Amino acid sequence: RFLPDGKYVFVNDVYCKLFGKPADQLVGLSWHPEAHPHDIPMIETKLREMTPGNPVVTIENRVYIANGEMRWMQFVNRGFFDAAGILMETQSVGRDITQLKQSEISLLEKEETLQRAQSVGRIGSFAMTNDTETFRISQETARLFGLDESGITTFVEWFSRVHPDDQNNVEMAWRAALQGAPYDMTYRIVVQGRTIWIRALAELQFDSDGQLAKAVGTVQDISDLKHIESNLRESDERLEMALE
Repeated sequence: RFLPDGKYVFVNDVYCKLFGKPADQLVGLSWHPEAHPHDIPMIETKLREMTPGNPVVTIENRVYIANGEMRWMQFVNRGFFDAAGILMETQSVGRDITQLKQSEISLLEKEETLQRAQSVGRIGSFAMTNDTETFRISQETARLFGLDESGITTFVEWFSRVHPDDQNNVEMAWRAALQGAPYDMTYRIVVQGRTIWIRALAELQFDSDGQLAKAVGTVQDISDLKHIESNLRESDERLEMALE
């Protein structure tokens, strides 16, 4: 527990063991030396958010423990106020979340690598559960289809990008996929007046009742390939005309 000026008034045995100091060496001192210097402004800002109406603030920050190792901690801070609403004392209960933070960082790094790979290959991805009207999309999918990067879109938003001449075939293929047919479609979308050729593949999984359980898929910009095919057809046609 500590006063508004940051000075300890109480530390338990676990806290003492973590930082390698007896209670009589900590009580009366400030908690600042234990916290990572870069995190102190954030911690102080968060602590100032405590009010009589909002007395609990949770903070995740780095600390240096007894052996000099840096660890991530999560502290749940509860402020105690007098009748006039003046902060008298804060009680802080912490737990070591270093392993959790390391896992989060690893997941973020993997996600960034995947997003970079999708951007290079112009391949987006999507996923859905049994809610067939809403699905999650990657950043590259959002970029290809001109959708916001919230990571969530609807069937209506996605379908509105499909070229009018292709909408019927696309809808029929998707409805068939929901009944168990393979889904591998090539179609055009129109984004900000530009026509883009897309190849979409999906794998749908169904439960024991034959209802959709989940689906994952990819969408790839194949406009360059389509332009090459078009140029080849034109060249073949000119060659045939010349031979005739």
